[in-house]
Amino acid sequence: MPDYARHATLLRSKQDVELDSSLRSSGRVADPAPSRRSLRRVIHIAPIPTPEIAKQLREFLGPQLLRLTLDADVAAIDSWIREESKPSEVYERRLREAHEAWQLVCLMESPDTTRAWWMGMKDALNELSPAEAIALDRGRDVMAVARAYVESG
Repeated sequence: MPDYARHATLLRSKQDVELDSSLRSSGRVADPAPSRRSLRRVIHIAPIPTPEIAKQLREFLGPQLLRLTLDADVAAIDSWIREESKPSEVYERRLREAHEAWQLVCLMESPDTTRAWWMGMKDALNELSPAEAIALDRGRDVMAVARAYVESG
């Protein structure tokens, strides 16, 4: 365990002991700490407005590849970017899944390489590209492939 983590753990346990003893002396008893198994993973994602996501993806993928990825009309995508209309739940989910996968691969690769990755067929997606898989609502599979790609270096 790194030094900073050990220090934080010791500090936290010291605070817990002090809190527990002060509650006992006041007659109140502290609730037992929840078990690790009962704790759920908490993820905080700063929300990016849907028009901004669509704009970024259109910029990097281009209008036709984004159309293929979302299985949507280019005119509809443009209206989402201009905020003239809002995408349905399905399209918003596809936009967010595509953006998340895109950002993950972009951490390791240039935008051009990421675009090529986006168009290439993947064994784990049954010979579909990430663009085609997202259009078929297989965003989780695309994220798994993106993670594997990034982890493989």
